[in-house]
Amino acid sequence: MPDLLLSSAGTLAQTAPVVSEIAWFAVIACACRYLKNRRAATLLAVGVLSFVTGWAIRLLSDCTKLPGELIAGSDLAIALSFILMLVSIVYLARIGWRTAHLLKHEAESDPLTGAYNRRYFLRALQVALAEAEEGFAVAIIDIDNMKEINDNFGHHKGDEVLQRVARALREGVRQTDVVARLGGDEFGVIFRKANGDTRVLLERLRKQLDTSGVAASFGLASCPQDGKEIERLLAVADARMYRQKKARKNRAARGGAGELKNSVLLTAAR
Repeated sequence: MPDLLLSSAGTLAQTAPVVSEIAWFAVIACACRYLKNRRAATLLAVGVLSFVTGWAIRLLSDCTKLPGELIAGSDLAIALSFILMLVSIVYLARIGWRTAHLLKHEAESDPLTGAYNRRYFLRALQVALAEAEEGFAVAIIDIDNMKEINDNFGHHKGDEVLQRVARALREGVRQTDVVARLGGDEFGVIFRKANGDTRVLLERLRKQLDTSGVAASFGLASCPQDGKEIERLLAVADARMYRQKKARKNRAARGGAGELKNSVLLTAAR
């Protein structure tokens, strides 16, 4: 905005207004170009035109006598340029906040399923460890028969199953919990503030997946019972998940109960 200094009489005096306003316009123009926003750029262009017109009339009034209405109009034009400058700043601030929020979301989420990605999952685990006095648990979930789905029906159907699993997991957890796709057909869940009810929470997830027609193997590790380090907790949960998957495969091979379900293959064919 215009530079203001105290005059010798102790009153406020405006100094170098053109230079300061042009600098502000230049800064806002760079922001418009960076954010690639046409509306803010249009507002800025109108503001610049109004500013130049107002000051052109003022300069002419120093050289020749102009009607008082025209001189008053120059003041209005300059005032309008200030208003448009402020509006464009507010508009760019809103756009910038939305852009930053979108970039943050893209950096933390899996583009296919909309669940959090592995990077965010590990960071959330670090936060949970810092608050370990409240207790938490981590689950590793691996979808059964995923290779058969991709081989028999194509990766497009496989992607649909992954999206279905992510949706079912989000619907089965609490608002304080974290659901992430760790890679491939493997998902992770952090049960925050889980005080002894982790088995109940895990069973609810299993039922949620069964309702969606998806079979999966689960592994659960609790802090501090199973460890106080991220690597240890993930290793325990991963080992328990594979142990469960192997046991179910063995039972299936013997024709016993608890075999791996193929309902996910049937739903993928729809």
